[in-house]
Amino acid sequence: MAFRFRFKSLLQKREYSLREAQSAFALAHRRWEESRQRLQSARSNYHDSWQDWQEKQHRGVDARYCREHIHFLKSLEQQLLFLESELNEARKEMERRKSTMLDRDKEARIMEELQEKDRRSYKIALHQKEQKQLDEIAVFKDFRCRSL
Repeated sequence: MAFRFRFKSLLQKREYSLREAQSAFALAHRRWEESRQRLQSARSNYHDSWQDWQEKQHRGVDARYCREHIHFLKSLEQQLLFLESELNEARKEMERRKSTMLDRDKEARIMEELQEKDRRSYKIALHQKEQKQLDEIAVFKDFRCRSL
């Protein structure tokens, strides 16, 4: 009789839940990384626009261009605030998914450890049963030899 883990279906369910949690974490991490890159790009764009504005201001610009550029810089600042908020939300989601993934991993490892413990107990019981059979065979052989 081969070893059969009594909680095999539960172990499979927990392993499946772990894989799902890992996929969700990977997706959340990818979204966080994309948000981070968009924010970094927007910051770079804002910095370049600000420096361009500073240079043009030293050379002198007309009032209409000045108003338009100030409006443009304010819109970039609003975009930065939005992207920072988006990044913060993505980070929170990523941390939540990571926590879930770690919980699922712990649950799966507990079941795997229980499976190993049951497997060791099974091997010990099987060895004891085999030893008992060998002892009985030895006793019968000894009894036959003495009977003859």
